[in-house]
Amino acid sequence: MRCSDLRFCDEKYVELFITKSKTGIYRNGNVVLAKTGHITCPFSLLSRYVQVGNINLSSNLKFFRTLHFLKSKGCYRFGSTGISYTRAREVVLDAFSQLGFPSRLFGLHSLRSGGATSAANAGVNDRLFKCHGRW
Repeated sequence: MRCSDLRFCDEKYVELFITKSKTGIYRNGNVVLAKTGHITCPFSLLSRYVQVGNINLSSNLKFFRTLHFLKSKGCYRFGSTGISYTRAREVVLDAFSQLGFPSRLFGLHSLRSGGATSAANAGVNDRLFKCHGRW
């Protein structure tokens, strides 16, 4: 996913364009994530990531990129290459571990299936969370 594949709309939702997806039932590449106001709100978390990382959403660079620590400046800077699946998995599993969850029980897909389960349990319309999950 590239920076230019994200679009924040009306401070209510974020639209993602996924160029390749084997799970998109409509094969149009669009995914919409609504603003929920909860601590786990994807809209708020992506917005914060963009702001803290000073990400230019018109850029053609990868949205999730490697980080480099600059010792001379004592800060992190984004690299120009995307983060690998393996590294993304390591980061997520480490976060689960730090929260006290046994990391061996989780993977990146846990976020996708867990999001659908949470939406269903919260009473979200089936069609809406199926659209969000691209089922």
